[in-house]
Amino acid sequence: TRAGGDGVFVGGNWQADEAHRPSKRVVIEDCAFIDNRRQGVSVISVDGLMIRRCAFRDTGLTSGTDPMAGIDFEPDHPWHRLAACVVEDSVFINNRGSLYSSGIHAYLGNLDATSAPVDISVRRCTITSTATDGTALVIDGPGDTGPEMNFLIEDVLIERVRGIGMLINSSAASGKVTIRNTTLRETHTDAAAWGGVPIYLEGQRPDIDAYGGIVFDGLVIEDGEPRPFLRAFENRDHIGMAPTRCGGLSGTVTIIAPAPGGEVYDLHLDNGDEVDLSVIVVPEE
Repeated sequence: TRAGGDGVFVGGNWQADEAHRPSKRVVIEDCAFIDNRRQGVSVISVDGLMIRRCAFRDTGLTSGTDPMAGIDFEPDHPWHRLAACVVEDSVFINNRGSLYSSGIHAYLGNLDATSAPVDISVRRCTITSTATDGTALVIDGPGDTGPEMNFLIEDVLIERVRGIGMLINSSAASGKVTIRNTTLRETHTDAAAWGGVPIYLEGQRPDIDAYGGIVFDGLVIEDGEPRPFLRAFENRDHIGMAPTRCGGLSGTVTIIAPAPGGEVYDLHLDNGDEVDLSVIVVPEE
């Protein structure tokens, strides 16, 4: 409680390249991380991590500094590892992360083709925060050259968040994101917040040619607005590059919304050949 930085830092040794040794077989369970200044848990390099039955609450409440997430997966160098990482049966409540994430944040852009594969699973967790307009869950994957990333979100509930429910910036060439039996309820309720939809896809990094590789395996959107559940930003004029493109979206989505109409997803370019979504729209009674 009220740690001056992170509640727990998981990082291995400080050696570079082949001399680096990640932390191994780390278990964090039945813990409460409350009002820490920076974030609940920072994960830099680990081979085997289990976080279960934990609560991450009010990060940054008394005196916060970015990122202020519940958990942040953020390797600093290509030789860092994120292998067999599991977060399950945990809650993330009113963390103050705004520029980053209020719940779970993963930034893997510092990894490259020399890095070991990434494997992260988030199961049976709940994320909620009305304390910030930040995104509930962020996946910012490796670039096109790798490493391979497998990111599973399963049986997760994201509800009552003022900002985006999920922001995913994943390379179709190196990453696979599976969102299974997951519900986004009352997300992006703040009209002034950036993004405008429950799920927002980005492809603005220069090292990602095609974003995507995302499977929606039983996603449910419960929305208070008749709007697309998904939007992508593909323009890269600001970095002097041609637009990105979609590299594959598939699966099943159910949308429950009042008087739904118009587009169910909004991609800026003609990506019809790369989208294989079965979308069921159920008018809210």
